[in-house]
Parts: sequence; C-alpha cells; structure tokens
Amino acid sequence: MNKTIFVLLDACQYEAGTKNLGYFAANFIGHYNILRANEMHQASGVQSASEFVAVRPEAIHISPDIQDGGREVQMKGKITGAMSRGTTVVYTVDCSGLEINADVLFQPQRNMQPGDVVYLSVSKKDILDLQ
Repeated sequence: MNKTIFVLLDACQYEAGTKNLGYFAANFIGHYNILRANEMHQASGVQSASEFVAVRPEAIHISPDIQDGGREVQMKGKITGAMSRGTTVVYTVDCSGLEINADVLFQPQRNMQPGDVVYLSVSKKDILDLQ
C-alpha cells in the first residue's frame, strides 16, 4: 500500500507527503455537509447545476421556530442526534430524508433534544456547488 498522500489543485499535483500532510489537508478543509444536489433541492428548493453541494455546519442556523430574518434557504426537520463538543453542540437533523449536521454554540436556554421539530436556515451564498 502506498504511504504517500497527494494534494491536488486544479487536477494537478500540488503537494505530496506522508500521512501528516493528509491530516493537515483534512483539518484545513474542515467539516462540510456534502449533499447530493437533487436531495438538497427536494428538501429546500435550492437548484444546482452540480451533482453535489457543500454546506459548512456552522453556517446553518437552527431554531424551534420558523426564521424570517435574511436567510434565503429554509428547511424543516427533526433532530435525530445531539452531541456536545465543549462549547459547541452538533445537531444531526433529518430534513425529508436528507441528514444535515448543524454546529451551534451551546446555550442552556436553547437546549434542543432528539425528536424535536426544528427549522434550519442558511444563506444561499453558503451553499457551495462542487464541480
């Protein structure tokens, strides 16, 4: 098995190295919700020319109430999981069969639980087309 990791930029080798490079690249890129564009369209109405779209979990606002404050894309869903990561809570939400993770700062007064119906909202500019 090859122990060299290659990082590509515009389909060309950008850098090569050991597994430490892979860890660096993965941490640099960060966590994303990688979603099939057609499933995102079903859940939110958002159209994409790409096969996949990406949304950072921290770009998603989650609330037990419908939001109408400048965010362009809204989805209704049910919390299926909640995991505390220090000052952040990662919520897993099922939106019409589409599983989306939303990272929010812990706030004791907004303690949401699995089974709660919630509304996700995200700015359209934060939904990235993956080519």
